[in-house]
Amino acid sequence: MRKSLYSIMIENELIDAIDELANKRAVDRSYILNEILAEYLSVKIPQINLKEIFNMIQLNMNTSVFKVNASLSDCVINVKSPIEHEYRPALKYCVEIYDDNDIKIGKLRLIYRTYDLHALQRFNNFIDIWISLESHYIHRFFPKDSIKYDVESGRFSRVLMLPKDSMPITNEILSRGISDYIKEFDELLKLYLNNIESDAKIIESDAKIIEKKYIEYINKGIII
Repeated sequence: MRKSLYSIMIENELIDAIDELANKRAVDRSYILNEILAEYLSVKIPQINLKEIFNMIQLNMNTSVFKVNASLSDCVINVKSPIEHEYRPALKYCVEIYDDNDIKIGKLRLIYRTYDLHALQRFNNFIDIWISLESHYIHRFFPKDSIKYDVESGRFSRVLMLPKDSMPITNEILSRGISDYIKEFDELLKLYLNNIESDAKIIESDAKIIEKKYIEYINKGIII
């Protein structure tokens, strides 16, 4: 949606109230004015869509497992997922939603912090398993080589996309797809991390369990 610069006269008291709200939400004055006018006039603009999507993601993930915090100004929603472990590792998901999304709807970033080197290696092994599963089961639904990954030790990021030739999608479906993806990833990651054994046969068995549960997820969920 195209933007233009306008000069308008507004009462000082209104500007003070707008600036106070903008400061509380860490956005600029124009952002608040756009939002107020769009809601009052019932006009759909990208930031309203983002607000709806973020609100729905927060509702979908409003459980004791996750702590959700949205930043509309940066088009980002942060999700923390605690892990019960003596080293108190931290698991943080960051979802960026593109306000001009078409097929590419955003990006998921994940950071896993721990002092336990064995747990870190298990995390890295899980990422390899996850990418392998996605490559085998869902990449064919997307344009060739379009799902990109960035992987470092303790870090993972992935482009979020809609399948090629997909029907028009609603904010509700989009938010549920993102929420379900994070929930499934989180559940299977913790399942894998909780097994502290390093025996090759046990690791292979874990990978098969992960694959079985992943297949169940894609058969009933929204593929993104």
